[in-house]
Amino acid sequence: MEIDGRLGEGGGQVLRSSLALSALTGKPFSMTHIRGNRGRPGLRPQHLAAVRLAAGLCQAEFAGAEIGSHELLFRPGPIQPGRHTVDVGTAGSVTLITQAVLLPALHAPGPVELVIRGGTDVPLSPPYDYLREVVLPHFERFGKVETHLEKRGFVPKGGGTLVVRVTPTRRGRPLRRLENVDWSGVSARVVIGAAPQGEALRKQFRTIFQNLQIRWEVELAESDSPGVALTLWASGPFSERIGITALAGRKVKPGEFTYSLYEDFQELLSRPAPVEGHLADQLIPILAVCGGEMRCQQYTLHCTTNMAICEMFTGTNFHRNGDELVAVLANS
Repeated sequence: MEIDGRLGEGGGQVLRSSLALSALTGKPFSMTHIRGNRGRPGLRPQHLAAVRLAAGLCQAEFAGAEIGSHELLFRPGPIQPGRHTVDVGTAGSVTLITQAVLLPALHAPGPVELVIRGGTDVPLSPPYDYLREVVLPHFERFGKVETHLEKRGFVPKGGGTLVVRVTPTRRGRPLRRLENVDWSGVSARVVIGAAPQGEALRKQFRTIFQNLQIRWEVELAESDSPGVALTLWASGPFSERIGITALAGRKVKPGEFTYSLYEDFQELLSRPAPVEGHLADQLIPILAVCGGEMRCQQYTLHCTTNMAICEMFTGTNFHRNGDELVAVLANS
């Protein structure tokens, strides 16, 4: 299969989705113009780590996997259980790397442990708590997914370690997220890393959350670089999740930071469609494998790019009607 890396959003999403679906389906691919729509095209350390981890998971043969490479050949073998490890070596996002391996790991013939070292809470990627609280519950239709964070990693040094333990147990059932949701209570978690004023910040955040009357956790975390990560999420009656996140540096103003994000989250909760745009991007591969339908508040370019890649590898057809998206499996 030949893939032009400039497809759609033309960034790392094209590569990560191709790796995951190639490992899952056993279909090899060659990619040209990797990240061709980015200011610094080609493989960066984060993307190279995704290639290596995916290759280890499915015993793939590959060529072109080096920093700056614009072309890649990837020929997967059988998905392997066991422990698979990769170190980005920078603050590259470990949560984005999971997109390249989680779905095939859930189709392994036995338990899989993924150990990924890099940035756990970094810009332009889902922070760890968003992954854990909002994204991963949807993937448990395939089996058990447990995560453990050994250390947080913020920019610029990274140094974080994420451990994901996967136990495949069943064939995934169709995904259906159409109805308006009566969201239950809002939960919040803020993580403060390597901040000299960490204890003072913790007290300020605690007071803010108490005033908002929401469930909350405030964590002082070990990290090599300072940073603050805030995640808000809510649950529905049938395992639905919705969330929002924000990152800040050492000069964060807790009140302004929290209340601004809380207002944005209340606006998300008030919308009729139950899936917000960032989550939709994460759910599209599930739709491609299991079929189903969802109503999304916003279809980003990442979403439409992901649909195109999924259609190429799985044959699933995606049909949009307004905010509703229907996935029809190839054998239906």
